[in-house]
Amino acid sequence: MARIKKEARAAGFDLQAAIAVGEQAMEWYNATPYSYYSRKHSKINKSPKQIYAEHEKPCVNWLENYDISMLMGLKKEITIKHNGQIKGSRNFFGD
Repeated sequence: MARIKKEARAAGFDLQAAIAVGEQAMEWYNATPYSYYSRKHSKINKSPKQIYAEHEKPCVNWLENYDISMLMGLKKEITIKHNGQIKGSRNFFGD
């Protein structure tokens, strides 16, 4: 891994530039009509972005902001005991 990093630095590899190029390629794909690159879908003259924007999205469950925080975080409710203190921890605030 160190050798690869050293070679990348010597070659002047820029991660942010590589990410920008990848994002631009995805944007071009999303804005290109299916008929431009697909024989199977030659009659569809809309891009994936246009189709997605027009779709009604019946399977989408819209969430409130307080629900979004629970998606990747806490999975169960907890109760706070001992006046909010964690037993066995050191107190750095002088109490």
